[in-house]
Amino acid sequence: MIKLLYKSLGKKNKFFANNLIIFLIKNNIINISFLPANFRNYISGEMVFNYKKSLKKDSRGFYYVYPQFKSSDLDRYYESLYWTQFRSDNQVSINQRDIEQYNLIIKNTGDFFMSKKRTFVNFGSGHGGVSFLFYYNGHNVINIDPDKNVVNSIDLDKNRWIKLSSINDLNSQIDFFYSSHSLEHVADIDDFLAILNKKLTKNKSTYLFFEVPDGDHEFNGGKSDKIMTPHTYYFTTKFFEKLSIENCFIQKEYRVIRYLGRYENDEIEIR
Repeated sequence: MIKLLYKSLGKKNKFFANNLIIFLIKNNIINISFLPANFRNYISGEMVFNYKKSLKKDSRGFYYVYPQFKSSDLDRYYESLYWTQFRSDNQVSINQRDIEQYNLIIKNTGDFFMSKKRTFVNFGSGHGGVSFLFYYNGHNVINIDPDKNVVNSIDLDKNRWIKLSSINDLNSQIDFFYSSHSLEHVADIDDFLAILNKKLTKNKSTYLFFEVPDGDHEFNGGKSDKIMTPHTYYFTTKFFEKLSIENCFIQKEYRVIRYLGRYENDEIEIR
């Protein structure tokens, strides 16, 4: 009955319908556990990302959810909801996007990966994706993902395939830092960049690759003033244009931004 009421109200105003259901839950008028599983998961996400929150624009080239999130709140959401919904298996997964990104990286980095063995870091790696392509081409891979349930079903050389739960645990020199659809999930972009900077200064030169939803696209939130659960940030090309000394590639298509740049031992500072 609650779901029928939600559907009826949502046809006219989804934002109002969401907030009404959340209000009823927070005031113990209805019990969230009585809701159907899929609907319960959806409303739980809305309670974290949308309830009494709004989008603000930063002049450095992104939009962000305000008030900003505590890392502990995001961790709780991902552990209790997100990972169980979207990572229900441990299969090795290489998809079309991984292959496109791999080819783009190889094409725009000259002989960087051909000249010697490199250390490739995948931030927000999930089950691996593009990491497998670099691993099987002879490079060292460090996957960073807080999901403790991510387990690979194939045997890999543990000296060349390393799993970390946090970027703070990264102590190796980095040749290439890769992040695909993970940057828009961080709790605080300034904290993230400060940590990344500390890790990158150990190496003379490092490539950076990011793919994120295009914050200027009408369907992606951000400029359209919509919060898209579970995104905390909505980036535009302006943000990436100032990220590295040498910008090798910036592409806007398929509702995403793909960025490849070279970091040269100077502090990352987005102004």
